[in-house]
Amino acid sequence: MPTDFAFRFSTYLTLMLACACTGYAELEYLPEVSGFTGVVAVLMIVAFICDRRDWVMSLTNANVLGGGIVLLAILWFGYHYRRSDSLMNVLPWPAGGLPYVAALMMLLVPAKLFRPKHVGDWWALQGLGLSMVGVAGAMTDDGGFVVLMIAYAVAGVWSLTLFYIRRSAGHVPPPPPFEPVEGLRAVFSPQTYLPRWFFVARSRPTVAEPFAGIGQPTPTERLGRSHFVRAVRWVVVGGLITLPLFLISPRTDGLRWELFNSRMEVGLSGGAVDLGRTGELHPNSDPAFTVTVRHPDGTPGVLPEDKRFRVMAHHTYQYPKGQWTRSVLGQLFLPPRDAAAGPPTASSVLKFPDVGSQPIILEYLLDLKTPGHPQADPVYFTPGLPAPVVYETHGRYHYASNFNNGAFRILIDRTEGSRVSHYWQISRAVPDEPSAYFRLYEPDQQGSSARRALLELASYRIGAESKKLLERLIAEGKVSRAVGERRDPVSRMVHEDDQPAVAAAFEQHFATSGEYDYTLSLRRQNRAIDPIEDFLFNTKAGHCERFASGLVLMLRGVGIPAQFVLGYRGCEQLEVGQYLVRQDHAHAWAEALLSRKIPGTDDREWYWKALDPTATSSDTDASLQNIANTSKQGSRLFNLFITGLTPETQKQLIQDVQEFGEQNLWPAVGGLMLIFAGLAVVPLIRNRRRPTVAVAAVAIVDPVPWFTRLVELLTKHGHPWASGQTPAEFARSAAAWLNDRPQTPAVAGVPVAIADALDQSRYAGRTFTQEDANRVKADLLRLETALAAS
Repeated sequence: MPTDFAFRFSTYLTLMLACACTGYAELEYLPEVSGFTGVVAVLMIVAFICDRRDWVMSLTNANVLGGGIVLLAILWFGYHYRRSDSLMNVLPWPAGGLPYVAALMMLLVPAKLFRPKHVGDWWALQGLGLSMVGVAGAMTDDGGFVVLMIAYAVAGVWSLTLFYIRRSAGHVPPPPPFEPVEGLRAVFSPQTYLPRWFFVARSRPTVAEPFAGIGQPTPTERLGRSHFVRAVRWVVVGGLITLPLFLISPRTDGLRWELFNSRMEVGLSGGAVDLGRTGELHPNSDPAFTVTVRHPDGTPGVLPEDKRFRVMAHHTYQYPKGQWTRSVLGQLFLPPRDAAAGPPTASSVLKFPDVGSQPIILEYLLDLKTPGHPQADPVYFTPGLPAPVVYETHGRYHYASNFNNGAFRILIDRTEGSRVSHYWQISRAVPDEPSAYFRLYEPDQQGSSARRALLELASYRIGAESKKLLERLIAEGKVSRAVGERRDPVSRMVHEDDQPAVAAAFEQHFATSGEYDYTLSLRRQNRAIDPIEDFLFNTKAGHCERFASGLVLMLRGVGIPAQFVLGYRGCEQLEVGQYLVRQDHAHAWAEALLSRKIPGTDDREWYWKALDPTATSSDTDASLQNIANTSKQGSRLFNLFITGLTPETQKQLIQDVQEFGEQNLWPAVGGLMLIFAGLAVVPLIRNRRRPTVAVAAVAIVDPVPWFTRLVELLTKHGHPWASGQTPAEFARSAAAWLNDRPQTPAVAGVPVAIADALDQSRYAGRTFTQEDANRVKADLLRLETALAAS
């Protein structure tokens, strides 16, 4: 029999973990609620101590306390409602109210704990805790919350198991009888507001009632095993019922409703890049676009798994805000001297410029939510020639407009009022960088230089750190000493001929030195400084946007023009020649504007060089790499078929199940037959292993009615059952009462013997037979005779 301490401790622990889940989930949105959690935890400890010593409030006082908490909550709600920046006014309803509801439920827990508790109160507390965890789960799903939720589930099963055991033994008081209240008490009494049928009309609980509905005990019902199985069984049944209902209820194809706008997902957006964000980046498996690859003769083409798709470039960094913004880059290059008057802008047929050997044609189909127009990197182009990107409107093919930053812009068709989502690109089957050479355009001294915009330093500190890094790489032999000798003696900038080697060395330093770690848990150590300074000097951990930004600013610090590029890396093959790119393929990298001498002349040609500095998992640790790949695949499947289920994926799932059934019908039937055969054989084997005793000859009797007769007999003669007493406690008090009477000391041991028989039958596995019943009957007759004579 579990002790009263174990039962109450498990219940209080469960409720405290539920409050911790709520406080953890509210930390990012309502920080004061996390402070409430500490206060509630202290009150719960006090309530536990008082509960152990039977120091409890009256029902009226507890309701007054609950009413005071509700009043304070209303004032708190009003304060937030009047603030224009509160969640109540920023988030859509009902999302805006959920954080406040969770906080109110947490504050009501202490008021419920300080009052006298019966069966209904314990059930209400468990329901309150479960509701709190459910609301908290809607607000967050990071690793810390998952740990707290698992701890809550374990403690909840433990608490529910002990509750079942003690309730079946009659140790948990039943609901009190209905007693009308008047005066001021009626204002705070639930009986004033709830219907009469809600309360059970009874004068005093009898001993038989706690055992009602339990049924005949069995020898296996010992140490709470059956109660634990019952608690776990309800959890499993709930999951088995809920999961199929969830799977057959697909979400819409539109934007999925998110609880909070601040949820950060891996994906691409068209706005400014904010590097100061903190928190957990969540996978987003929504499709971004599909691309079909073919050769000019129509045969399917192939893309590598790590193919990059360039979308947009940023060259203006706002220090110390930590944001990349898109702004107009001045004229950067001149067309070739022998170029025609200009590239064509439209054509009646789909034509592409010559990009050299092994050309392939990529056909894109965008999702409407995907920003920009992705293009396979590198983009092969030559100034003055037709663009390698073509789109169609109104029966004509149009060439995309060239950007100075190496991309091509597809203009929105203002006539149709919608953006272009279908276009083509000419590329090469085997990437060959650099993708294009061109000459710089230098305006007069009064004008602004686009190249100077690509050299703009974020801060002196980053510039000084980049020069220190170059000196360190030279000392380590990763960069030639000649590079240091050719640096500008005043500015200490790298010579143009050495910029390709220095850019590659900087890229490798970020990616492979081991000083920087890749993570989707974004954090800031010092919020008083620029986010990239914090990344370079403090945390040295982040995702691809921080790595790329750090490399761009460090390259600029040694005189190498660079820009920040957003796009996608990676693709999934749907079928031969067709690939799918998802939002969680979003990636960021750097591009350096490098140059080379034109052979035989003093002129230089310039080109864009892609640099990917993001640190990756070590190739030497294959097991960790496999674990990471498995985790990523599992996360993608979960998001595809659970959180992101759509009618299309539902149909695909049903089709896959049907195909699997058709291909594996007989093995599946055979497996089911083996399972059913096992279920039939296992009981036979277990029965054969049991010792053969004449159990059938023993008449099993329920001891509860005999104990009930004992209570009725003692109550009739002036010793009633006290509310909250266990059978053993009642028997001991009855024995003491009989010893104090002059005619009954000889039968004082009868109540203890009957209560012991009840406990032995219920919890020790001992069978209460007809022989035991006859002995108890004789004892009750002796007790009744002694009481009648006294």
